[in-house]
Amino acid sequence: MSRNGALHEGGKMIIPEQQTEVTRFNMFTGNQTSEQQDESFKMNETVQVHCGFYSQNGGFNISNEDKPYMETCQVVVAICAFGGGDDLYQPIGMEESSFSKVCYVAFWDSITLHTQESEGHIVGQDRTIGKWRIVVMNNLPKMLGHGLFPRAKYSIWVDSKSQFRRDPMGVLEALLWRSNSVLAISEHGARSSVYDEAKAVVKENKATPEEVEIQMTKYHRDGLPEDKRFSGKKGRYNAICGIVCIW
Repeated sequence: MSRNGALHEGGKMIIPEQQTEVTRFNMFTGNQTSEQQDESFKMNETVQVHCGFYSQNGGFNISNEDKPYMETCQVVVAICAFGGGDDLYQPIGMEESSFSKVCYVAFWDSITLHTQESEGHIVGQDRTIGKWRIVVMNNLPKMLGHGLFPRAKYSIWVDSKSQFRRDPMGVLEALLWRSNSVLAISEHGARSSVYDEAKAVVKENKATPEEVEIQMTKYHRDGLPEDKRFSGKKGRYNAICGIVCIW
């Protein structure tokens, strides 16, 4: 799929011509205007989808060994650790019966792979370390790893600095199935505003101020609230839909 999305006509996917310009700040939503976003939520026979999955040649670079495994996953617990700064914490607390139903996937970049190997954490012949399947990618937007599992019905994203200590099936039962919900978001331990998070990202040199300003401008334009908690009642409808569509 391309940076600018795909056209769907008569059940077929048409890949538009790729753009040659690729920047570190990838604008994964396709950099639509607010009017284009509004139009994208209307039901038409032909629709252009800004999907966010792209590379210079179209699509993410997934190895032939990882693709078949990822296509089997129906429930996924995923983490993304890039830049070599985070350790890999093994999940605990799951039932043995659920372990066979859940894929545990850690997305690493090459820097993290080399850092972990230098510390003695070697990926096995089965491409795992403990319960985690290690998938090495260098062009993955950090929050979109779950989108690479075409048959997954449920996914749980875990911060790479955290240890997952619950049974995944129990988490889905408690947070989704009982209330007939489709999305659950945990509260950040230190911040509950994306604007405060933006300041922290710049302070910790995770991105340049210019990159962050582009994203914050988009959030402002889409009506993401300034208060300390995200409220679906206060954001514009298409901003809320955008979050749901991403997940």
